Amino acid sequence: MKPLKKVKHKISSATVKTISWIVYRLLTVLLNAGTLKYLIRYFAPTLKKFRVKLIFNECDSRLGHLTYNTFRYTYLNRKNLYPEIPIFIFSSRIANRFYADMLTRGYFVFYLEQPQYNEVKKAVQKHEIFREIYDNEIFSLELLNQEERCNYVTEMLFHSPIRSYFSAEDQKAGAEFLKSIGADNTTWHFCFMARDCSFLYKPGTTNPYDYHNFRDSDINTCIKGVEYITEQGGTALRMGSVVEKPIATSNPRIIDYATSHRQEFADIFLTATSKFVLASAGGYADLAYGAFGVPTIFMNTYYSNVQFWNLPYYFTKDNIDLNIDGTDVWDILCRKLINYPMRFFSKELNRDLTLTEIYEHNLHNVYATKDYTAAGVTLIPMTEDEILDAIKEMNDRIDNKYIVDEDERRLRKKACLISLKYNQRLNTYHVLSGSFLKKYSHIIN
Repeated sequence: MKPLKKVKHKISSATVKTISWIVYRLLTVLLNAGTLKYLIRYFAPTLKKFRVKLIFNECDSRLGHLTYNTFRYTYLNRKNLYPEIPIFIFSSRIANRFYADMLTRGYFVFYLEQPQYNEVKKAVQKHEIFREIYDNEIFSLELLNQEERCNYVTEMLFHSPIRSYFSAEDQKAGAEFLKSIGADNTTWHFCFMARDCSFLYKPGTTNPYDYHNFRDSDINTCIKGVEYITEQGGTALRMGSVVEKPIATSNPRIIDYATSHRQEFADIFLTATSKFVLASAGGYADLAYGAFGVPTIFMNTYYSNVQFWNLPYYFTKDNIDLNIDGTDVWDILCRKLINYPMRFFSKELNRDLTLTEIYEHNLHNVYATKDYTAAGVTLIPMTEDEILDAIKEMNDRIDNKYIVDEDERRLRKKACLISLKYNQRLNTYHVLSGSFLKKYSHIIN
């Protein structure tokens, strides 16, 4: 595939800052004067001349959308695949202000109260200076050829540039915070989070998000695996912004950060500096894996064909065994990401559905609990022993102690070929853990 023509910036950083400041002041004046929608059309051509874009995130009030979309955009911008001068505009509902503040160390960012944000967005969205970044569109894979996609996964997973935005003051504040919560007595820490109904539910209202509560997990099923972390010399931190219940443990090295210590800075710092993360598929996992390249175990996942989770390689049936510089790509990916899916149990057949049956019944396109019920399928979540197995696997992969045997390679290839038969391309949900493949080999049919 022919890559896009790359256009080099010919504008100095000082000029960029000046233009950004002018745009900020201009928007402020126009908003205060109530004349934004009438005058923006006259300034848009000038801003376009200097390749200025006002960047709006589709859903900056949700952590995953905010962090992952922003990372993907900044990557493409720095590679000149989006050759423009970005100015990020966030709403007052932003999920994490510190994360956006970090961007100010490399980009111009400003915030607007929600009514003003809506007004500015409405006024500029018909002009070429407007760009909205969102899940399914912003990272169109067709922007990158295979070599560029390999570079992308290497940078995202191993050299996340946003990591460099942590200042010396941030590092010091992070160390002091760890000490304040009693997590400074080990050389490394591990973060874990189980999605539950509390975050999206507002008391006294009907929960509009309970349609996909099949994604929820019980935090206490993680305890056995998390105990293993402490046995290996780590400290475990339970993450989350709004949680259903505290964790049931008296282990002093398992800290319920979500219920007792949470703050926006620590949400970002603790996650970015974690050895690895265990999380339900959702916003927090996006922050860890998508924004900072932290090795992540996605627990209790399901099979999905969503295309914005595409892997950074064009896998086909002919290159499932792809390797880079003699290293199996799957070994690279599994050191950064593994999925342990739920089992799809058929009440009619009284057994687990195979991967082929899941696809044949179109269950990879189901996102509502009621639809699984209507299909006679019960989703069986991971047991505490399976969570322990996944944690051991990822820890060993990171420490280069995990041995990939031929049986695992065979099952992984078989699973990928089945998935490619029913999907346009593979996505992150198809990176299955070795422990799942070998325990449930009967499903890989």
